[in-house]
Parts: sequence; structure tokens; C-alpha cells
Amino acid sequence: MHCTSRPIDLIRSLLIEMTLLSVALSSKVSDIRKAILLDPLTGVGNRRQMDELLQHEFDRATRYNSPLALLIADIDNFKAINDTHGQSKGDEILRKVAKQMYDSVRKLDTVCRYGGEEFAVIMPNTDTDAAETFSQRLLKEIEEGDFDGINVTVSAGLRSVAQYDFVTPNEFFDAADLALYRAKQNGRNQVVIYSPRKR
Repeated sequence: MHCTSRPIDLIRSLLIEMTLLSVALSSKVSDIRKAILLDPLTGVGNRRQMDELLQHEFDRATRYNSPLALLIADIDNFKAINDTHGQSKGDEILRKVAKQMYDSVRKLDTVCRYGGEEFAVIMPNTDTDAAETFSQRLLKEIEEGDFDGINVTVSAGLRSVAQYDFVTPNEFFDAADLALYRAKQNGRNQVVIYSPRKR
């Protein structure tokens, strides 16, 4: 009896060790996955996360005919801020703007930094009116934010799947990006909703 119990104990011990190792590896893989999808400076999602999530949400919205809104935002005159106050101050402003965006969205929304001073907010189950209300409030909060005496504003382009038919997420993104370009052309510090004709 004593002899047969030792192999069983060894097998149990090995199974426990394998289980613990599997849990540790799973946790490590999850940590690596999160790190791959996060912008190291601001802590919000990065371009990779934006691309993956936008594809997923766009497919879901078109499949179930549910609304989806995308806000593309750009810090106004950011190069001048960097040139005048230095890169470290510019980095601080990027972090503060990202935090303001993150604190302002709902749990189901996602904020991503997809380029230098460029951010995106993906808003599932959000129609154009609700997205515009959120966007106007966000821009006002940033304009009134504490940036150590530096005037910081944001221009934004807004696009909703419910407005027009688009075949791909890239076309959807490009439409919001075009609206952002128009916001900058129109004087900055404003939200422009995408339309086929210039507003």
C-alpha cells in the first residue's frame, strides 16, 4: 500500500504544478496582450487596438443594424506647444488629454491614441445625436482643463454608421478623419459631423 501511494502522490504533485504553471503562463500572456494594445505614454489604447476594435465593432454594427459612432480628435497647434514649452510638457499634455477622454467616456467606449497628438473614441450603440452631445462636452472640458496656463483645445471629426452606408472600417475611419480636417479648416476647437458635402 505504501509503495503504490508514492506514484499517485507524485502524479498529483505534477498535476498541481502543471496547473499552477498554466495559470501563470495564461496571466503572463494576458499581460503581454494588454501591453501590446496600450500606448505606453498615455495608457489608453494604441493604433493596433483601435484597428482591431474598429473592425470588430463595425462588423457587429453592420450585422445587427446597430449604431456606431467614431470620434477622431487632434490637439490644436500641438507642434507650437512642443516648440514653445518642450517635449516633456507636450508629453504631459498628451497624458492629461488622454485621461480627460478616458474619464469622460462610458465603460463600453474605447479611447485610443493612434498617432502623435491624435486620438480616437469608438462608441458602440451610439447614434449621431448622442455622440455629438458627448463630443461637444468633451471639447469644452478640455478647453477648460488645467494645463498649467497653456491654452489647449481639440478639433474633432465625428462619423456614425447610422448616417451613410460604408463598406469597410477604413472608409468609416476616413470619413471621420475628413470631418476632422474640416474642423481644422473651419477654425479649430470644434466638432464637425461627417457629411458627403462640405459643411
